[in-house]
Amino acid sequence: RLLSVAFGVGNVYMTYLLARALFSRGTGLVAGLMAALSTYQIYYSRYLRGYIVLSFLALVSFYFLYRALTAHRFRYWLIYVIATALALYVHSYALFLWGAQGVYGLAFVILKERRAFVPWVLSQAAILIVFSPWFYVLMHQTLRELDGADIWIKEVSPKTLETLRYWLFFKTRFDYNPSWARLMNWGGYFLTALPLLALLGRQKIPEKALLFLFMVFPVVAVYIISWKLTPIWDPRFLVFISSPFYILVARGIMTISLVVENHRVPLKPVALATMVLISGPPLYSLYREPLFRNQDLKGAASYIRSEYRVGDNILHLNYQSYLPFLWYNRQGAEDSLPVSDVPCVYDYVPKRWCQGVSYAELPFGLVDANPWLLKDVRQLWIVGLYTATFPGDSWKVKTGVEQFAGKWGYKEVALKQFWGVDVYLMAKEKGAD
Repeated sequence: RLLSVAFGVGNVYMTYLLARALFSRGTGLVAGLMAALSTYQIYYSRYLRGYIVLSFLALVSFYFLYRALTAHRFRYWLIYVIATALALYVHSYALFLWGAQGVYGLAFVILKERRAFVPWVLSQAAILIVFSPWFYVLMHQTLRELDGADIWIKEVSPKTLETLRYWLFFKTRFDYNPSWARLMNWGGYFLTALPLLALLGRQKIPEKALLFLFMVFPVVAVYIISWKLTPIWDPRFLVFISSPFYILVARGIMTISLVVENHRVPLKPVALATMVLISGPPLYSLYREPLFRNQDLKGAASYIRSEYRVGDNILHLNYQSYLPFLWYNRQGAEDSLPVSDVPCVYDYVPKRWCQGVSYAELPFGLVDANPWLLKDVRQLWIVGLYTATFPGDSWKVKTGVEQFAGKWGYKEVALKQFWGVDVYLMAKEKGAD
């Protein structure tokens, strides 16, 4: 996960850099602090997927688009094109970011800086050309999503947007102490109102418009498509909107004040204290609660390798342990073991990960559909994942293992428990086929 962590740190820096370029150094520092304390960003900076990478590239893209439009430097246009093209390759939601940039760029060159029109058009053409080889893959991915390939994509409702707002501050859990929960909710509503304050006034209109489109255009586009056409909404993919939101909150913090007896009293200390206080419980939850602790798949894989015998099979009840095990066992394979011959399950997994290696790895779904795979397997390792997230999880896994054993004629020989992972050693009963 080191790469995701690196992009997460870069995300904080780019949040600061964009806010400083648009407004001031103080706004940049406050926005960077919010990004650093954001459990929404921290959570996906520990996630082995490209969501935080997309967020980082989106910030780089918008930053250099703004610099290119205002400073007219070729290198800014070049970096903008590269960052935007990379974002489009990382995730299809970048299309909505590109759409927001299209609206902003066109309005900017028509209303404010017409001499930037030609470079802007050329940059859009360059992005289109660079991204065009990926169109076929994008269409294939879209068709898979329409067929329900991603179980996390849900239909939208009025509550959907409130959940997204909640994630911007509290991407952990929902059941805090009632007193803390009320305080956090009111603090969250207070900070959510600050972007509206920041958008008021006639100053810095182009800069505010850039952040508004960066934050709002993708959300509205995805919501409308999910509502009117087909569900594509997933808040994991929208982590990139958090940075422009934090910049607008920071802008509001830097400008908010209260008029008392004809004197303007800054409320910046109150807003900053609110921001820090409501960040505490989510951060504690993220780092201390079992729900967010990483499962010890590496330790479980190492244990199985140390006890593995020729002819054994490793069966994964949850497909999410299958891929990490392929990686760990490929890295730690012993040359003395013969090569196993099992089919690769997923098209996107390199063939060398599951074929030509020493350990026979099988996801449960494949075995259930092809029972002949276990015909001659006398000893079987069963890997149960997510056994320590909530009370009773380990028992649920054990129940599944017992059901499997009764169906396929195996009995439990040993159980080894790791954090979040239970490893069962099963042996074929005499007389069982």
